[in-house]
Amino acid sequence: MSIPHENIYESILDVFTRILQELKSPAERKLFLVSASEMLPRIKWPGISIFADRILDDLLNEREEALTLSLVARFAVAKFPEKIKEISNELIIRLDELTEWEYDKAVSLINVAVALLELNNISDAKKFLDLALKWARAIPDRSDRSIVLSRIAPIYYKIGEKEIAVQLIDEIVYTPKKIDAIIAISSLLDPSDEHILELLLKKCSEDDQIVILTNWAKSIASRYPQKAFQICQKAHEHFGESESIRIVNIMLNCFSALVKMHDGVYKERAQEIYNRLRETLLKRIEERPYMNAFFQLLEILVENKSNDRVGDILVKLEDIATRKRPPENIFLLNRIAYIRAKMGELDKTIKNLELVIEISRNLEKLIAIPALIDTATTTFLIMNDFPKEFPEEIVWDYVERIKPIEYVEVAARLSRENVDFLKRMYPGRTLGEALNSIIYRERVNDSLEVERKTIDIIFNLIDRGEFIILHYVLKYVYAVGMSERERISILNMLGRAVEMLTVGNLGDAKNYIELIFARLKRLNLPLSPILIEFLREYVLATFFR
Repeated sequence: MSIPHENIYESILDVFTRILQELKSPAERKLFLVSASEMLPRIKWPGISIFADRILDDLLNEREEALTLSLVARFAVAKFPEKIKEISNELIIRLDELTEWEYDKAVSLINVAVALLELNNISDAKKFLDLALKWARAIPDRSDRSIVLSRIAPIYYKIGEKEIAVQLIDEIVYTPKKIDAIIAISSLLDPSDEHILELLLKKCSEDDQIVILTNWAKSIASRYPQKAFQICQKAHEHFGESESIRIVNIMLNCFSALVKMHDGVYKERAQEIYNRLRETLLKRIEERPYMNAFFQLLEILVENKSNDRVGDILVKLEDIATRKRPPENIFLLNRIAYIRAKMGELDKTIKNLELVIEISRNLEKLIAIPALIDTATTTFLIMNDFPKEFPEEIVWDYVERIKPIEYVEVAARLSRENVDFLKRMYPGRTLGEALNSIIYRERVNDSLEVERKTIDIIFNLIDRGEFIILHYVLKYVYAVGMSERERISILNMLGRAVEMLTVGNLGDAKNYIELIFARLKRLNLPLSPILIEFLREYVLATFFR
């Protein structure tokens, strides 16, 4: 049986498999699936399960590890639910064998808990969540521990363990992740849960309280419009003339709440907020957090059937994309493709995704790969909304096009790009000699504690009032290759740190900056280039003219 627009859906599958061919190494494909698992709240289309299972099977053939195995369970929901029980049993028995790291153990158990929750198996989900909590509390690094606990707390609330969820907030030592967890829980609250909301509000600063309240207003607006309107009226007092990203996010929450309402007074206030948002975001669209907020605004409009407002804006954004350099133009094209798919304009979606593939082929791999991981994730999000009746045999045809991961056999297995890099950087040396040179250099850096000393110097500069160093953190975050989702998250934290410094709150500002450095470290990105650029551009130019 054919379905409307079957050829268009098939063209998107073709684009996805072509993107995947550009992600050749195990690490790249694994990063894509980790990103997709975090972005997809629920696996709806069975084809997602089929594609993910094929990719993960390839990864597991090379190396069995806890996180990869847990992703099989996470993605199996829509097509292979029987695998979830099998994998959950295997993880319980072999967890210590599959990974030695507390962080990986906790995250793997969370993935299985989420899969079980999607199957409405609450008792088993709680069992895995309890185990995840045990390992999360054992994570030695404070930032990693905060990241995992902020994921666990809202899931406890979902399964009805409200008291545990609220208590866990106090164990999250990093403010940004504490706020993330509170926001996630507030989205689950009914008006009858106001006593829980009050407890959550006491756990954050006054500045953050209004973000929490407006997020709650957004979640209850359809059922309790008057209550949501009152919160947004109160939030209006905080707007002032500020254009900070925090105020923008508050306005987005209020607009999302009010645009759902049909009363004239509510619609009038929604229009006022929309006008100001549009003006602010257009003015500062060159800054990535504001550009991201603009796309959030467009998503709200599309969700509320206001496609007529969105079309003209997308044309302007596509024009901006033609004038941008990678990876910024790829970020724009990915987000435009996603919005167009939400609008049902799948033919235009395909054009944007194909343009991304074309651009990426001419890029240095360190820039191209994170951008393509974002593109693969975006395409997966689009595919998740495919109709369930889309012919499964077509899906399997495209699954068969996925080529195995490429390796070059040496004493260790390396991706082809890494072998080419070693040959270029160490001409005339064997691969073994090149690897020994890199290991030796890392041992020297480790013995000299270069990264730790870099962090100490940066914090020392901040303590002395040399806040200009954060400009060089900003430049570095824009320059290095990473997923756009990660980049925007880090930029938002950096913006919040600057706000904290502006009001003299040095402790919280350093809290945000420490979490940024932990995220960069987890991405295997060195911090010393930040200090080198600071010395090259600022210190030498200022003091040695």
